[in-house]
Amino acid sequence: MTEGDSAKSLAMAGMEVVGRDFYGCFPLRGKFLNVREANTKQIGDNPEVQNLFKIIGLQIGKTYENTNNLRYGSVMIMTD
Repeated sequence: MTEGDSAKSLAMAGMEVVGRDFYGCFPLRGKFLNVREANTKQIGDNPEVQNLFKIIGLQIGKTYENTNNLRYGSVMIMTD
């Protein structure tokens, strides 16, 4: 995940070296929701959070013991 398109271009340059088989890039748009003070409905209705859930493969209400059933085993956030 990158903070906007400028960080995305840096991430994409790195992906050209390591390949796209195991890596993806998603630019976050605007100011991300502060989930610390948000209720469950606000979090679930936020389009950026919905996109992240889809990308990673998370399901609301499901308990995960490991990352085997997710699309990605780890997430890196690039900001400036």
